[in-house]
Amino acid sequence: MPLKQRRSPQEKKQLSLSKDRRNNHGESDKGPRKSIPLQKKLANRKVRRVGQIGYMDEEERAISVAIQKSKNRWKKFSDGSLADHIKHRQARKG
Repeated sequence: MPLKQRRSPQEKKQLSLSKDRRNNHGESDKGPRKSIPLQKKLANRKVRRVGQIGYMDEEERAISVAIQKSKNRWKKFSDGSLADHIKHRQARKG
């Protein structure tokens, strides 16, 4: 097993700034625990409701569901890097 490379404090800080992430979506850091499952649930509910429309024949329903899936898909976005977050905050301070 190779020896672990020793890093200087400056190298550790640069690694931390590049790897750590910050929530930059305007919500609390704990909010995504509830909001992500909720958004997924609501998007899937829309797709199911389109499929339950009774007056369409099977072909029209399949086309409608395909359109609905492509339009109303909720997408999760990644958090920004800590370095970018710090730069943005410093720029706002002046």
